[in-house]
This record gives sequence, C-alpha cells and structure tokens, in this order.
Amino acid sequence: YKVPVAAAAAGVAAIDGIWQEIKDEKGLEKDCKLGKELGYSGKSIIHPDQIKITHKNLSNVLLQAT
Repeated sequence: YKVPVAAAAAGVAAIDGIWQEIKDEKGLEKDCKLGKELGYSGKSIIHPDQIKITHKNLSNVLLQAT
C-alpha cells in the first residue's frame, strides 16, 4: 500500500509486480483488479499472453491519469 501512495506523492506511476502463473488467467485478472484498487497504475508482465488481460483491467487507469 505504501508504494502507490509514495508514487502519487512523487507524481510518478506505481507499477505492480508480476503474476507468475502464466496459465492462470483468472488469477491474473483478480490480481490486476486488486492492484488497481490499491492504487497501482500498471503491472509488470512476464509473458505475451498476459498483455490482453492486463490492458483490459488497467488501461483505463492510465487514461484517467492523462
């Protein structure tokens, strides 16, 4: 919780860590939603299959920030 608050105070984006289970799309989606609720504006990903879910859940955060 401290990272998003500190990032907001510094005027920079807070990027959430990776979701390691590449085949667990539901888990990734849930993790993206939790990160968004905590104030993260992006997510690190480790596999191209994670792009679509991450964009679906976090792209509006970046649009709201601009």
